[in-house]
Amino acid sequence: ESRHLRLDHTFNQDMAAELARALLTLKVEDPRPEYQIADFVARRGLSLRADTLLVLTEFFAARNVSHDFAWKRLGVRVQQRGVDLKLQDLDRLVAAYRRAGRGNQRIFGMLTLFLRLREDQAKYGAA
Repeated sequence: ESRHLRLDHTFNQDMAAELARALLTLKVEDPRPEYQIADFVARRGLSLRADTLLVLTEFFAARNVSHDFAWKRLGVRVQQRGVDLKLQDLDRLVAAYRRAGRGNQRIFGMLTLFLRLREDQAKYGAA
């Protein structure tokens, strides 16, 4: 039996984020949708928006997803799009990476830079 749920070609990042959010909220412990989300991130993770990136990273951390390639895609995208997140969301993203134990110096360095940027914007206003 295949791990794929046979989702159609219209499955996009919003659907993946909503599926992840629903699985966490309802506490569903089925590996098939988890695998589908991890597979989606591995295939299309470099085009995620910042909001869906946060949801999917928190999902991966909460469910202890061990798909290395999907985590690498998330790490690359965090460095590209993390700057678009708000201060509270950046804190949640750092916490998710620490909880999962998947961050490295480069990822945490970029997230720290984004945090300092948001703190400066809050303190002094946008440039």
